[in-house]
Amino acid sequence: AYVAVLLIAIAFAFVPASFVSFLVKEREVNAKHQQLISGVSILAYWLSTFAWDVCNYIIPCACSIAVVYFFQVQQLIAHGAFPATALLFFGYGTSVAASTYVMSYFFKSHSAAQNVVLVINLLVFLLLIVSSVMSAIESTCEANQILSYFFKLLPGFALG
Repeated sequence: AYVAVLLIAIAFAFVPASFVSFLVKEREVNAKHQQLISGVSILAYWLSTFAWDVCNYIIPCACSIAVVYFFQVQQLIAHGAFPATALLFFGYGTSVAASTYVMSYFFKSHSAAQNVVLVINLLVFLLLIVSSVMSAIESTCEANQILSYFFKLLPGFALG
């Protein structure tokens, strides 16, 4: 199941890269500015963007949940864990959308934003492996417990 979770986590690293591309592109061409000048409230703009991203995320989320269920990944579905797994997958999409919106302000180019956000999210999943190794080594176990509190602020780490 560890390999299955890592593969799902790696696949989900591509989701925020798709979110950030449109946000930065809209800022590049001043589409957001045009909407705000036309009378769209800032709240309506961000809520509609968030709703669109969550709706786009539902398809890969549902496919991942179906794969976990149909392939009977016991650690993710046994003993009533399936609803929690589904909620975790859905929660990842909402949390990664919000964190991606914050990251989008650091970029001026949509292609650079997409690549950097993808690499950052892949590196976060590398933290999963590092954390697993640290928890297995007695001398680094305590450091891992402290670091994991900070790592859990990253949606990708919390997913894994």
